[in-house]
Amino acid sequence: MNALHDTHNDGGGSQKKKVNTMLGFAKSKQSSGSLKFAEKSARANARQQRASFKPVKTYAEWHVCVVGGAPSAMPAMPGVTYQKSISAETNALIALPGANATRIYRGLWANQVPLMPIIDAGAELPRADAAIPVPSVEHMTVALGAITGLRARLEAIPPVGEGQRAQFLPLAMAYSRGIRLEAQFAPHKPNVTAYPALTGLPIKPEVLAGLATDGLLETSFFQRVHECSHCSSARLIAQEECEACNSSHIEPVPVVHHYSCGHQGLRPQFVQGDRLTCPKCNDRLRHYGVDYDVSGELTHCHDCGHQSGDVEVGFTCMDCSEHTAAKDSSTRDIHHYALTTDGEQAVLSGALPGLLGRDGEPARVISVEEFDRLVILEQRRTR
Repeated sequence: MNALHDTHNDGGGSQKKKVNTMLGFAKSKQSSGSLKFAEKSARANARQQRASFKPVKTYAEWHVCVVGGAPSAMPAMPGVTYQKSISAETNALIALPGANATRIYRGLWANQVPLMPIIDAGAELPRADAAIPVPSVEHMTVALGAITGLRARLEAIPPVGEGQRAQFLPLAMAYSRGIRLEAQFAPHKPNVTAYPALTGLPIKPEVLAGLATDGLLETSFFQRVHECSHCSSARLIAQEECEACNSSHIEPVPVVHHYSCGHQGLRPQFVQGDRLTCPKCNDRLRHYGVDYDVSGELTHCHDCGHQSGDVEVGFTCMDCSEHTAAKDSSTRDIHHYALTTDGEQAVLSGALPGLLGRDGEPARVISVEEFDRLVILEQRRTR
């Protein structure tokens, strides 16, 4: 995959020009925000279905970068040129079984083409736009047909400033692929959250949340997690613990009540060999319900010896090993995200709504429309 990085170093202005055609975003009118997520999703799906009936642009030329194998081993096809590395003409990438997924995504990012269509030909990538078992003529024809619409949508996206790249990429990914950004658990990450559709893009969850606040993405609840009060990691061990020392080495112990003398104590205090004997009067306890009963339980801590009728709940962080009491832990909601009408307009317009110009710098003068939008956004944040 070194070839990807070599191309980045030598591409010059032509490479950047091609890259910018795959990036962009925009001003848009304020969405109502009053419809439920399902209703909005239904409208978005309807728009996508209508769009699917539009004629798909055909391409006579394809320049495909081959990763994990030699271009010479690929099947000869009219109009298809195979390359060892990415160039300004490259419009697709195919990953063979020898390809390394991490190097592929890093290479696309380094070459500033993170949205380039990817064909998985046995590499088992976590994210790809088409998958085929082997790169035969028949399968390649199907794969190229599958990404033709994607290529056309990417070419329709106007340029975007470098300063807006992180905010724009999730919108462009959702638009170009016609998908929702689905969340899933990622135990290997401190925030335990991953978005498979954004694999290879260094996009933080805070960016997605900000786009949702601005009305460019709409949310659907996935899960709520607790976070460590020391390092904010969500990789926590929930535990019942001693209220005195926070140890989880605790055990519920029955409290025995001797009817005859009225003595109550922990069951281990009554055990003598294989029988129960009252430690106060030395009478043998033979029959449950006649001589004695169990009046309750106490929690005994094996570390500090503390006994209590209450059990606390707390968390131990698997990243920093610090303890967080339940009352001190904060929670965070994880969401799925879908592109709104405003978000789609932003992608196709090439500018973010708000107080940023096309160069990503703060605008000194804003219109009345932008001011009204700012007021609406601040009202959302306040709520």
